[in-house]
Amino acid sequence: MKLKYPPVKKFLRNLYRLVNGIQVLISSKKQSKKINVYYGGSLKGNVGGGLVKIKRLSEYFPNNTKEFNVVYLLSNSQYLPKYGINLIKKRGIPIIHNQNGVFYPGWYDGDWRKENKRMAFSHANADYVFYQSIFSKRSAEKYLGTRNGSSEILYNAVDLQHFLPKKNKKTGKQVRFLMTGKFYSHVFYKIDSALRGIKHALTLGLNCELIIAGWMDDLSKQKAHKLISELGIPESVEILGRYRQEDAPQIYNSSDIYITTSHNDPCPNAVIEALACGLPVIHTSTGGTPELVGSEAGIKIITRENWNYNEVPDAIELGQSMVRIVDQIEDKKINARYRAEEKFDIFNWVDKHRMVFESFLGKN
Repeated sequence: MKLKYPPVKKFLRNLYRLVNGIQVLISSKKQSKKINVYYGGSLKGNVGGGLVKIKRLSEYFPNNTKEFNVVYLLSNSQYLPKYGINLIKKRGIPIIHNQNGVFYPGWYDGDWRKENKRMAFSHANADYVFYQSIFSKRSAEKYLGTRNGSSEILYNAVDLQHFLPKKNKKTGKQVRFLMTGKFYSHVFYKIDSALRGIKHALTLGLNCELIIAGWMDDLSKQKAHKLISELGIPESVEILGRYRQEDAPQIYNSSDIYITTSHNDPCPNAVIEALACGLPVIHTSTGGTPELVGSEAGIKIITRENWNYNEVPDAIELGQSMVRIVDQIEDKKINARYRAEEKFDIFNWVDKHRMVFESFLGKN
């Protein structure tokens, strides 16, 4: 199954784009000397990469819809119509574009070319592009086209004083594996593969448990409970449901190892949060996740970079990786936290944004 937006959601998105276009038209031409950022209609929240990103960035650069002098657009939240972007360009206001993933046939069961065309317009007209990973840049060049202008790779980041390992935490006799996310039925393969993987690990004699945390639609819940029953592992799986971003560190620290079986995931926040909490990561070899984890903080399962359908990791290989990583867990835990400190500090991330904003406002 693939993602497909229902007609009502498409209508509401188009209506919201109209509202944001009007917002640009009526905004003041007066511009403050300090950094005033408009996020082009992107919203903030606790669940979802784009929502979390805006929440974190707006703590330092609050959203300003009236007297903005910088526009910050997200590739996965294209809420400004073309005429709004053209008007912003005409006024000489810099547009910073954050490029995450793209639409492609194996993931989106709709007009992916049309969706990419909207994204490509923002990507091409931006004065500066932050690519969330090397993979994000490659996929943008494949589906959106090359562009002229400045850009750089900037991974997502977290507050390392909020996401940090629990003191004196020890791995218990029963190893707890964790999978988090927002689970729709079109990405049920993530849950399916993890459940089959934990089943094989149990078969190999590993004393372990799988924790699944995050929002889940009704169909995914039904399929998950059915598969758990079929595999005979109800005592080895716990489904926690949704949680607040503020409570995320507690979720991570209740577990020992993080699992993601996502295909072509550009730069998952959850992986960075897990690393910051000292959790080694078992992951697929596609997308930007291998760039985040590296070789020292996890184990990679080889899957092909396929654009026509999702490559699901083999359950036997996943189960074997679970057993193998437990033998290396203490070193992997240390390396996970070190990698987060080295690459994903929120303050470095914010400073990089500030430097780019100020460079366009003539403050450098």
